[in-house]
Amino acid sequence: VGGITKYLIEVTSENNLVSLIKYLKDNKIKYFILGNGSNVILDDSYFDGVIIRVNKLNKIEVNDDLVTASCGVKLGFLNNIALQHGLVSLYFASLIPGEVGASVMGNAGCYNHSLMEYVQSVKVLTNEGNITNISKSEIDYGYRYTSLKGNIILSVTFKLEKGKIHTILGASNSGKTAIADLINALNVPTSGSVRVGKFINDGRRIKDINELRFQTGYVFKNPFDMFFNKTVKKEIEFGMKYFKYKLDKLEVRAIDSLKLVGLDESYLNMNPLDLTVVDAKKVALACAIIYNPKVLILDEFTTGLSYTDKKELTSLLKMLKNKYNKTIILLTKDTNYAYPISDTVHILRLTRLVKSGGKELFRDTRLLKSNNLEVPKIVSFIEKCNKKGHDISQYTNIHDLIKGVYRDVF
Repeated sequence: VGGITKYLIEVTSENNLVSLIKYLKDNKIKYFILGNGSNVILDDSYFDGVIIRVNKLNKIEVNDDLVTASCGVKLGFLNNIALQHGLVSLYFASLIPGEVGASVMGNAGCYNHSLMEYVQSVKVLTNEGNITNISKSEIDYGYRYTSLKGNIILSVTFKLEKGKIHTILGASNSGKTAIADLINALNVPTSGSVRVGKFINDGRRIKDINELRFQTGYVFKNPFDMFFNKTVKKEIEFGMKYFKYKLDKLEVRAIDSLKLVGLDESYLNMNPLDLTVVDAKKVALACAIIYNPKVLILDEFTTGLSYTDKKELTSLLKMLKNKYNKTIILLTKDTNYAYPISDTVHILRLTRLVKSGGKELFRDTRLLKSNNLEVPKIVSFIEKCNKKGHDISQYTNIHDLIKGVYRDVF
């Protein structure tokens, strides 16, 4: 498919592209800009002009939650770089076989998401030959459409989300563990598919499945189901050896991961099957975080933990999220624990999604009770205070609540 062109020019910098376009316009020479050629059908006839390839304009800059990509960057590569920095919004883009410039121009998308949702600004060369930045608010866009047509996109700045704590909330037998098994490809869906970044679990063989599991640390509901080595040290080091991750730092990372979960190196030579349930859970968590996965999945992890244990876990999860941009998925029925730390909430009942939202779902007492979930004690207390005319609805953790009650109620 396609024919012969008079000239084919591959530009290697933004300045080259701008200068070339100016020259071609001044001399009234026809041109056509081509990226990787996906979603393009070229005429078989002779093109009496210049085909400009921009696929070598592939610069990416990351600044906190802002990612600026040149027009020739492939979307799959852009998503991989974003994930390396803990930025998760463009996971859907890994399945689009296009490049940034043309894809943003046409607002490409899939799975109910499109690129313009995450665009902050677009740097363009206008039809008049001016370079300008256009903010998202100045762009009209819709399904596979933007008002950018007539301009040449030079680069795009995306504003992406950092790692979050996502809670999948449900009573027993609601399907929480099944979701974790599907994410980690330990099971296959009976219908449809499960997509994790570039990986698709639809019952067919997943190429590079170990790469998927390297990115997702999964702590089982029963930690003893994870253990098969005779010492805690060997158990923790297994993941690093299996994935060949920083093998020169095995013992140091084993000790550090134990300290992160509140245990010391005296546990290294213990048999993991002899541990208490609580200590076994902590060792299982150390096994998951030692190889630095991008996503951490905890299945009913708080069951049996003391108040102090839960407090230490909260500090660890917040550090993993805020400092290291990890995405954390909590599978739990423990509404009291999940309420203060959750960014998003998804309520399940008998394997079906009932509702998704934010923290406000924890304050919907009717919704929680109808799905056999406990109303968080702090929410019940706040409701009683509100009925007496004291508005303290903004508090989600006990320490802030105590201060608020002291200040606002008494």
